[in-house]
Amino acid sequence: MRRVALIVGTFLVLAGAAGVVTYRDGGKAARGMGLAMYQHRHTAIAPLRALRATPPVVWVGDSTIMAVGEYPSYVPMVQAQLRAPARVPSFSLEGAGMDFYAYWSLAGRIAALRPTLVVLIANLRNFAAEGGVPGFNDLTAEIGLADLPRTLALPYYMRGMTAPRLLLARALRTELGEDLFLTFEGARRNVQDARAWDVLGPAARPEVPGELFTRFMAMTDRIQAEFDRPFGRDSPVVRYVGATVSRLAREGITVLVVVTPFPWELAVPKHYDEGRFRARIGMLRSVVEERGGRLVDLHRALPKQFFRDTDCHFTAAGAAEMAKLVTPEVRRLLFPHDRARRRPGRLAERRAAGAEPAAAAARRCPRVAAMWPVIVENFRRVTPRSQGRADWS
Repeated sequence: MRRVALIVGTFLVLAGAAGVVTYRDGGKAARGMGLAMYQHRHTAIAPLRALRATPPVVWVGDSTIMAVGEYPSYVPMVQAQLRAPARVPSFSLEGAGMDFYAYWSLAGRIAALRPTLVVLIANLRNFAAEGGVPGFNDLTAEIGLADLPRTLALPYYMRGMTAPRLLLARALRTELGEDLFLTFEGARRNVQDARAWDVLGPAARPEVPGELFTRFMAMTDRIQAEFDRPFGRDSPVVRYVGATVSRLAREGITVLVVVTPFPWELAVPKHYDEGRFRARIGMLRSVVEERGGRLVDLHRALPKQFFRDTDCHFTAAGAAEMAKLVTPEVRRLLFPHDRARRRPGRLAERRAAGAEPAAAAARRCPRVAAMWPVIVENFRRVTPRSQGRADWS
């Protein structure tokens, strides 16, 4: 028994020593690799933790709302089209591949910000029954203790998560825990990708003629099939949709779910049927609205020339078109009373109710009617622009 204990103790000491050496010698490079593997910690977690003000609008989405090189994001365009960028700033939490499994992990922190509106991007490609991107398991560290019981009732197993790991993940809330996690994950990847393994044989075989085209066609078919995944109310991601919308709505936050477009025109008939897609999205709409949210379906909104790939990423022109489509929905939810003031026919409704505008009543007097152009011109000269425009109808 003492021999077994000695062997185990020696192994732990050596493993610990190797870990310390790795951390000290290649810690910076390994941490950089770990951060590259978990980019959402830079694009979502770090900004969320650093935020102090309360943004009226919070966007939560995947790579379809991310700016990449020459291709801008449509989120700033929406803010600009609201014509009140100083009054309605927006804040984005984004990461490639992020879905409602990740959104739920961030929902408690978002709710604590008390925004007026939260926009959640729903990418149909991310509605896999199980599997997906396991790299988002680290986001479960952001789940508050009050939300853990609700989390245990959700299908967190879909990404290989377990109840003990949910508790262990809370170590990532600390700077030391996050640093160790990223460093050792990066070191593990560096070891996997080390050139030393090439002595066992080449990492890739030479391509045969026509193989590149065959791979491209296979990849395109796989992407189209991923958009056509069947899902229902009991599907894991759909349950996370309901939980996320409900978590935000119960705090009095308006929730808008946007089903993002994809190049449906490129899909072969077996991977796209309009009726089949509308039925799925209709079910999703019911789930969202039952939890107090609103859903807008844009999956067919853009033609294929507005996409820069066979996935669902937009060109610059596509981003501009998305801004035009989404802005009215955001404005409608942010300024419901403003919409009522601007709606056509309001003057007719007031007249029907007996509330005739003062200007119209004054013009009914012949003497005032003759002097009316002079009155209007004098008023415009002496009234500062800052007082706005009067209703002289």
